[in-house]
Amino acid sequence: MTQVSSKRNFIFFGEDAFSLAVLESLVEGSVALQPIAVVMLEPISVSGRRLAEYCENRGIPLIKTRSVRSEDFLTQFDKIDYDLVVSAHFQRILPARIFDRASMGALNLHPSLLPKYRGMAPQHWPLILGEAETGVTVHRIDEGVDTGRIMRQVRIPLDPDIYIHELQSRFLAVYRSIMIEAVERLLSGEHGEEQTEAGASYFHKIEEADMEIHAAMGVARAYSIVRAFSFPYQGARFDGVRIMKAKPVSEELWTELRKSARAPGVHTVGTNRYLILNDGALELTKWRNA
Repeated sequence: MTQVSSKRNFIFFGEDAFSLAVLESLVEGSVALQPIAVVMLEPISVSGRRLAEYCENRGIPLIKTRSVRSEDFLTQFDKIDYDLVVSAHFQRILPARIFDRASMGALNLHPSLLPKYRGMAPQHWPLILGEAETGVTVHRIDEGVDTGRIMRQVRIPLDPDIYIHELQSRFLAVYRSIMIEAVERLLSGEHGEEQTEAGASYFHKIEEADMEIHAAMGVARAYSIVRAFSFPYQGARFDGVRIMKAKPVSEELWTELRKSARAPGVHTVGTNRYLILNDGALELTKWRNA
C-alpha cells in the first residue's frame, strides 16, 4: 500500500446496507482516508437506516437531501475542502460541481462488468438475461453514466441456479475490499483503464413489467426472472401469482404434466403446483397470490 504523510479527506454518497459495507471498509481498513461527511437521500430507506446509525455512532457528519442538484445542497460543498468523492449504491448522477473540486477525483462502485450493464439495476439484469458471469467495477466518475476509467474490476461467475440473495452475498464479499484496492491504485498514481464502447449496454430501472412471466415465454427465461426477483424482492408475477422460488422439472415430468394440463399456466397436479409453459415447467416451491 502507498504510504502518505496524513489522511486524505473524502465525502461518501450512499443509500443502503451495501453502501455501508463499502464505507466500513474505508473507515476501518488500513487505507489512509478520513470521512468528513456522508450524503444520503431523503426519505432514508429501511436498508439505509443501518448506514445512518453507523455514521451517528462513529461521529461522521450526515448530510440528508432530497436532491443533489439543489442550490442549497451544492453550496455546502463550495465551503468544504476534500480530496476524494466515493459513491456506492447511490442512485443519482452526481453533478460535476461536486466531483470536480476533489483533488483526487471521484470513484463509484457499480455492480456489473462495465461497460456492460451501465445504468440501473445491474444486479438483476445479468440474471434475467442468462449471463454466465457478472462482477463489480470501481470506476472514476466523469460526466457520463458509468463511463469513467476503470480502477478495479472483479469477476463473479453465475451458477445456473443462483438466486438474487445469493448473488448479493457474493457482491458484499467483494465490496469489503474492492474500493480499498481502487483507492490504493489511485494513491499510487494509476489513472485506470479507459472503457471501450464495444459490448457496452445501458439498462433502465426495474419496472413491474420486467418481473412478469408470459405464457409464451421459454422456461429458461421464466426461471431467470424468478431467481432475479425472489427474496428480498416481490417475486416474479404470472397471472395473479407471485413466484418467490421454483425449480425446473425433468423433461419426462413436463411431458406428463402437459397431458393433464395442456394450456400453459399455473396448475395444481396432485399435491404440487406447477408453472407449465410450452417448452418446460417449473415446480413452484414458494409462492403467494398477488
